[in-house]
Amino acid sequence: MKITLVSIYGPNANQKHYIKKVLRKVNEYAEGEVLIAGDYNMELTSQRCKGNSKLNIDEYGLMDLMNIESGVSKYTYYSGRHNTYSKMDYILGKKTNKIQ
Repeated sequence: MKITLVSIYGPNANQKHYIKKVLRKVNEYAEGEVLIAGDYNMELTSQRCKGNSKLNIDEYGLMDLMNIESGVSKYTYYSGRHNTYSKMDYILGKKTNKIQ
């Protein structure tokens, strides 16, 4: 079985453009099962958002594997400056991947 493992560290600016570019390359070159893990430096979603700030991973056939068991997304970042929590670290896999 072939596995493509990608580590990502998103930039602090233009994250959405960068991540879209990486995902297009992964889609082009990946073989077998696909895991894309790291600090994306932005929030991702699996739902349609009205705003332009989040990237919809459904459009790439991906799912967040870190909350697959509980169905609850856990925060991975706290901004003391803004007193906000967010999730910016993910392990993504193709929706067709099956864990056996």
